[in-house]
Amino acid sequence: NCVDYISPETQAEQIAAAGLKNNEDMVRNSRNMKLTESDWMGLSDNAMTEEWIEYRQSLRDITANENFPTLEESDWPVKPS
Repeated sequence: NCVDYISPETQAEQIAAAGLKNNEDMVRNSRNMKLTESDWMGLSDNAMTEEWIEYRQSLRDITANENFPTLEESDWPVKPS
């Protein structure tokens, strides 16, 4: 059997790509949990404030952040009080 040679550079690129994919998945999971935690604001007997609307939209847009998928804590929107 012939085994294809993979250069150390290619191996490093593949590892880095896998790490970024893992980060993407973790960011999306965190975002989804934060959205789920704020779903109660959308119930018909609660009027969602502009702050909450903006917060939830910012969560949805997190993948457009220039640092995605390696976000800093400061890249995340702040949950309204």
